[in-house]
Amino acid sequence: IDPPLAWVFNFLINGNAALGRDIIFPHGPLAFLMYPLPGSGNLWLTIAFHLLLRCFLAFSLLKLASDQKEHHWIIAILATVLLLIVNDLLLTMLQIVILSYVIFFERRNILWLFPAFVLTSLAVYIKAFVGITSHIVTATFAAIMIYRVFAGLESRYRLLMFLIIPFLILLFWVLLYGNADGLVGYFMGMAQLAGDNSAAVALYPEINWWVTGSAIYIGLILMLINSKRTTLLRFAILTAPALFAIWKYGMARQDFQHASVFFVFVLFILLVYNLLSQKGRALNAIASVALIYLFYLTLQKAYYYYQFNFIVRGVI
Repeated sequence: IDPPLAWVFNFLINGNAALGRDIIFPHGPLAFLMYPLPGSGNLWLTIAFHLLLRCFLAFSLLKLASDQKEHHWIIAILATVLLLIVNDLLLTMLQIVILSYVIFFERRNILWLFPAFVLTSLAVYIKAFVGITSHIVTATFAAIMIYRVFAGLESRYRLLMFLIIPFLILLFWVLLYGNADGLVGYFMGMAQLAGDNSAAVALYPEINWWVTGSAIYIGLILMLINSKRTTLLRFAILTAPALFAIWKYGMARQDFQHASVFFVFVLFILLVYNLLSQKGRALNAIASVALIYLFYLTLQKAYYYYQFNFIVRGVI
């Protein structure tokens, strides 16, 4: 049923939103942003949305390197180029959410929280995958903030900021449908489908534990050798729950389309990890390259695997 989805969601958003109020599906009412069609304003709205997010992702990565040494700029530029090539819309949104929280901790600028809050709220109306993972990252960020409040590092009044997210979720629903009717059913249905859909189509292929086990072992070593560095430890804690969720998302079907999402997210984590590192850079880089290589070997065993096409796509 995937090919007709493009027409369905573009039709619904063009003055027929009320017809989709009771549709319970892993895609939300704003899924047309994933499937733009020519012949309406949706195409240009989607292009503008994609362009804005990709520019903001690049800006966020370069912002992390703005006060660093020259080699950090090289990593930031490399990360920007690679991620803009291999990312889709959903991963771009999730990565911006993570980077916004990271930059907040690095720069202590509260304005960086608003892109994360807005995208987390919008994500639930695009697709369950990005909605759930964005909320997992935000919940992890909230847990870190609560810890910092008890440690005396943050004002407890800053926790009130998280009320912005349910307000925005409600606001976006009301803007779409005019009232709050159906909101609870929508979220209950999305949560149930997100779990049951994966279980219904799950495959359990034989795992090459020499490759997978080596990758997990190197990843744990990479975390342990940097465990005393607050910035890297905080980044690892912030991304670990989302990494597990995306691993489950990729492993549930074990096909290239889903497994590659996990691979790209691992690539993002390792690039930012090296961008944030101040010491042991050579060891971190070697371990990261080994991890990428091992996970790519695993990716090649996914169903209907094909090589990444490193091309630059234009508007047309």
